[in-house]
Amino acid sequence: MRISPENVRGRFYRPGQPFAAGELSAMALAGDLYPMLSGLWTSVVPPWTAQQRADGIWALLNECQAQAACGAAAAWIYTAGPGPDVIEYTSAHPLRRGRQSRLQPVRCVERDLRPEDLRLVAGATITSPERTAFDLLFYGEDDAHIVRDVGALHRSGCEPVDLSRLRQRIHRARRRPGKVRALDLLDQLDQSHGTSER
Repeated sequence: MRISPENVRGRFYRPGQPFAAGELSAMALAGDLYPMLSGLWTSVVPPWTAQQRADGIWALLNECQAQAACGAAAAWIYTAGPGPDVIEYTSAHPLRRGRQSRLQPVRCVERDLRPEDLRLVAGATITSPERTAFDLLFYGEDDAHIVRDVGALHRSGCEPVDLSRLRQRIHRARRRPGKVRALDLLDQLDQSHGTSER
């Protein structure tokens, strides 16, 4: 089934809204849609801007009562690296999470966010680059991806992460599991960039 470009321009599609996953995949094979993230297709031709990536994340989170996108999802919005497998978000009401589909890879996480930890990108609330790097270092799952994403946030043109300030923030974190790992990963990043920001 081909759909006319004027009907899908700038739109995002999830399985069942209005097409089934198989139909969305067929439209992607025909060149009418592009897979943006797992469980999300768009009519917008890649590469996507930060605004389009933020819109895509919020297309997945719109039923989840999300407060802010965080972790790898926020890093993807800022850096345009590989898309995350799971979209993590915080909720103002973590006990009352919105409806989550098995087809949509989203996960509500608890984070102690302060107002300075949040940024607005194209109307979508996401964690700041520094807070995103902090969360990746403590909660990220794949060390190589963490070093890659934190490095990209450090080199980012919009609001680059200051690694020495990030290291100080990690040192100030009291009784937090994963602190040694976070500092080790930051050391790996320093070594890979030939810098020493201790």
